[in-house]
Amino acid sequence: MSVGPGINENKCKMNFTDYIAIFWNFLSLDALMIPSLVYFLFDDDKSDSLDFQEVKNLVETIHQKSYDLNSSIRQMVDVMQYCTAQITRAQFQQFCRKNHNICSPIINIQFNLRKMIKGDIFWDKVASKRIKDKAKCAPEFVYKCLQDCE
Repeated sequence: MSVGPGINENKCKMNFTDYIAIFWNFLSLDALMIPSLVYFLFDDDKSDSLDFQEVKNLVETIHQKSYDLNSSIRQMVDVMQYCTAQITRAQFQQFCRKNHNICSPIINIQFNLRKMIKGDIFWDKVASKRIKDKAKCAPEFVYKCLQDCE
């Protein structure tokens, strides 16, 4: 299975099981977990901190707007960078709790997908079970949760 149009099939393949596991992972995150996922995706050098360029890339990509051309995007990036040159995961999560607009496009995508696939109530139940036990992030939990939440 190809991941999407324009992606070289020889370089990037995933099987259906992997696709479902990734999709399940995204849909079963709660609103407090999404910033952690976003942070991980944009920490390009895996230094466990985001520098100015990584923060700028994160905000521009999520909001699909340019730092140079959009004052609200520039303000989001500048406010995050004002406190420190390097932002840790904990600082980013705290900032996102206070400034919901940072990850709101991702949360909106998740919400719309949840509505289309089994409904938001189902996914809220899954997310609440997932939060209680880290082992519930394991692939076997997917099958058990499907039975429990229906």
